[in-house]
Formats: sequence, C-alpha cells, structure tokens
Amino acid sequence: MRGLLTYILVSVTFIGYSQTARDLVRSGNENYTIDSLNSAMDNYEHAMELAPKMEEAKFNLGDAQYRAGKFADAAQTFNELGISSTDKTLKSDAHFNEGNSLIQAQKFEEAMGAFKNSMKASPSNSKARYNYEFARQMLQEQQKQEQENKDDKNKDDQNKDDQNKDDKNKDKNEDDQNKDDQNKDDKNKNDKEDKDKDADNKDQDKEDQDKNKDKSDPEKEDSKDPDKGDENEGKGNPEDEDQKQPEAQPQPGQMSKADAERLLKAMEDNEKKTRDKVALKKAKATKSKNSDKDW
Repeated sequence: MRGLLTYILVSVTFIGYSQTARDLVRSGNENYTIDSLNSAMDNYEHAMELAPKMEEAKFNLGDAQYRAGKFADAAQTFNELGISSTDKTLKSDAHFNEGNSLIQAQKFEEAMGAFKNSMKASPSNSKARYNYEFARQMLQEQQKQEQENKDDKNKDDQNKDDQNKDDKNKDKNEDDQNKDDQNKDDKNKNDKEDKDKDADNKDQDKEDQDKNKDKSDPEKEDSKDPDKGDENEGKGNPEDEDQKQPEAQPQPGQMSKADAERLLKAMEDNEKKTRDKVALKKAKATKSKNSDKDW
C-alpha cells in the first residue's frame, strides 16, 4: 500500500491553493497518524470541496478509507484518481492501491484489472505484477471453493430429496400395510359372519326337517298293500263322518243304523276281495300245471 503523499511530492501542486485547503490536509495527516480516521477523512473531504483538483487530498482520503476497513469506498476513490491523474507515477500508485482494496473486498477478478492498469501506467512496477499473480491465484481458489460449495449443496439437496422419497415410501408402505391389515380384518369378519350365517341356516334347516318329521303324511297313511287287503276296511271314513247329518245318539251298548250299514258294506267288500284273490290264485295254479304237462 502506497502511503500518504508528502508535501515535497506535491509542493508544486499547492501553488495557487488557499492556505485553508493546505491546513485541512495537514490536519488530516495528523489525525491519520494517531488513528483518528473519521476526523482524518472529514479533513480530506473538506479540503477536496475547497480544492477539487487537489490530488494529495483525494489520495490520502483513499488511504484513510482503506485503513478504516471501507475497502469498497477506498477502491472507488483510488479508481477515480487513477483515471483523472495525468501523473504516471501517481496514476500507477492509485491503481495499485485500488487493486489492494479490491483484494480485501474479495473481488479478485476486478483486482487483476486494477493491477493491469497500474502496470500500464508504470511497466517497471514489480509490486503490481506480483499482486496481479496473487489475485489470479486467489480467484482460482475462490472459484474452486464456490464449485465445491455448489456440489455440496447439490449433494445435500439430493440427500434431502432421497430422504423425502424414503420417508414418502415408508409412509406409503405403512399405509399399504394398514390397508392390507384392514382388508384382512374385514375379510376375517366377513368369513366369520358367513360361517355364522351358514350355521344358522343349517340349524334352521334341521329345525324345519324336525318339524316336517313330526307332521303326518296323508298320502302315506292312505297307502295300502294290495296283498294285505284294506286294513282300514270296516272303519268309519272321517270325511263321511264330517258330512253326515246329525242323528239321534244311540243308547249305550247299541249301534246306530248308519254305523251298522257301513259295517255291513265293509264286510261285503272285504268278502268280495277275498273271493277275487282266491279265484286269482286258482287260475295261476291251473296255468302252472298246464305248462308242466309233457306233450
């Protein structure tokens, strides 16, 4: 960093300036020495207002801004001075200090441009050449670090995405498992209900069958074996009994006229059936003898 310009360096420049501007620069230099930087910057700026072309005041203002850590302000002040100055030595020094301010602000690519301007103004400025190479290396390190940070961020984002996917898949699997369990429970419940229903139906069928067994079958009761004859002959017919007209009740030990007539008719029918059976057996026996005769 190039230091404050001395009065000897700019003694010619002060010719024609008011004593007040020179006094302000002198006060600024004294405040700069004791690190009263805010006061020093106020002195230099006031001097520049009184004498806008006073290069010593602007150069020293840039130094005070740099020392106070205001690197962006210092770079701007030195850049303006490097462009406006016609003195090649002052121009080279201004751009050199501009480059240093930009390095402190970590603007390495812009700093390389400032050091180039410094070397253009004074090709023999070896410090500018050295600092240019330093700024180039710092720029490479910065770009490498930015790329690594970008890769790390992408990796973190990818890991987050993968974790989110895993969480979603886990939640989905849990939901599917819960659905499967619910479906199994529903199926088991339905199967149990079906079994209970089948059991109830079987019990009902069995109950119905038992009830049907207890009921009499009229057709079976009325069926008779022709060979045995009519076992119900001689008995009263319930239907006829329901349809007969009321009669005088017979005295105990006596048979009514209607019962006597039905009994007689039943006996006659029974005798007729017996005679028919006997005649049929005789006809079968005669036919059998004739078939055994030797012709």
